[in-house]
Amino acid sequence: MAPSDGGFRLKKIREKLGLTQEVIQEASLEIAHREDNPQFAIRHSHLSIIENSRSVPNIYKLYSLCAIYRLDIDEILGWYGISTEKLKALQAVVKVDKTHLVNLRVEMIQQGKTLAVPARLDPSFDPRHTNFLTRLVQAWKEVPIGLLAQLDLKHHVYGFIGLDDYMMFPLLKPGAFVQVDVKRNKIAPEGWASEFDRPIYFLELRDRYACCWCSLEESRLHLIPHPASPCKAKVMSYPAEVTVVGQVVGVTMRLVASTP
Repeated sequence: MAPSDGGFRLKKIREKLGLTQEVIQEASLEIAHREDNPQFAIRHSHLSIIENSRSVPNIYKLYSLCAIYRLDIDEILGWYGISTEKLKALQAVVKVDKTHLVNLRVEMIQQGKTLAVPARLDPSFDPRHTNFLTRLVQAWKEVPIGLLAQLDLKHHVYGFIGLDDYMMFPLLKPGAFVQVDVKRNKIAPEGWASEFDRPIYFLELRDRYACCWCSLEESRLHLIPHPASPCKAKVMSYPAEVTVVGQVVGVTMRLVASTP
């Protein structure tokens, strides 16, 4: 569908609902008032420009139109040539090796949507070398998002330990996926008997994420690596320079490196 069709469709829906441009203006002003943000407001003159496909609504006005017309935002984005279903596949275009959070939308489970996952890789794939995933995948398979329900997405977030992150090596190897309990975001000063019991925290810094042991002294947060790690301890101002996302409560990783 051409992006220019979006405005025409919005106009037809408004007319089917029997709403005038002035009514849309008043409704959007109410939304702007409730959200305490004037950008949600849509003047009737601007709505006319949108409907005549001379302007694409910004995210705030698109949000207001979805609320007023009772529309799914993914559907409207599709009218403007944006497919949210392709988002996961497009994210594979750029490889991110840094430690980061992995986000999965709970509502995708509730709606019974599927997720495209690699079903077969090129036999020449070598994980030691950087490459585009889309060039290595020979076949994709649609998997119901509901199969991932056991990940407990409502109460946890998931992180990826970067391929260059050796902070907790060998307890957490680069490339590991970790389950993070966001409710456990307070640094425990004691209560463990060994390094295997000591809490590991997932942290959000100003320019990156980190995953390590921590020690809090007033406003100084010590980022402590594993004794066998080549990384050095760091001290950061807390909470100005670092946010504790939560405590690592689960991990999945390879115990033996893949063989070529």
